[in-house]
Amino acid sequence: MSRIEAYRRTADATLAVLRESDQSYYLREERMGWILGPYEAGAPARFADGVPDCSQEPVRRRLERLLPYVEAAQRRVPCLARCGIKDIVNGPIAYTPDGSP
Repeated sequence: MSRIEAYRRTADATLAVLRESDQSYYLREERMGWILGPYEAGAPARFADGVPDCSQEPVRRRLERLLPYVEAAQRRVPCLARCGIKDIVNGPIAYTPDGSP
């Protein structure tokens, strides 16, 4: 049984969302695991002429760009350093080219 499962059984609640503004990421619980969502500074603008169907071919993964956010989250939540990464999703988010929502 994972620590999250044990917590859920005793506290009967989901864990709070952690937002670390200085490091620009959020961490939340989903399906007995964690989701780390970075807000990448200087992320490249894509798809100015419309978003293609990304369901068949995911946007190329760039783990090296995500490492600073993963390492910052591991410093804040040390157990993340001992758990594995199940999947990486690197996809478009709805922001304008100037970075505004």
